[in-house]
Amino acid sequence: MTSTSFEAEVFSTLGQRSEWESTKQWQKRLRFLQAAIKEIREKDRLAVLSATFYNVKYLDCQYDAGIMTDIRRFDPDSA
Repeated sequence: MTSTSFEAEVFSTLGQRSEWESTKQWQKRLRFLQAAIKEIREKDRLAVLSATFYNVKYLDCQYDAGIMTDIRRFDPDSA
């Protein structure tokens, strides 16, 4: 799968706005995905990080150090 088709596949599913996301939250999550997709080429891992990003950023959830390191790597403003 080429880089472009992989990205298109990821954004066709993970890039959709969830009903509970405001437009601003969705846009920030998309920026997070755009940063993460440059390094992570596994759709399942991107899905987990995308959901985790939302939980950390907007629900004040905390996760183990490894996951928090990944979240901060792709969004330095996160906890």
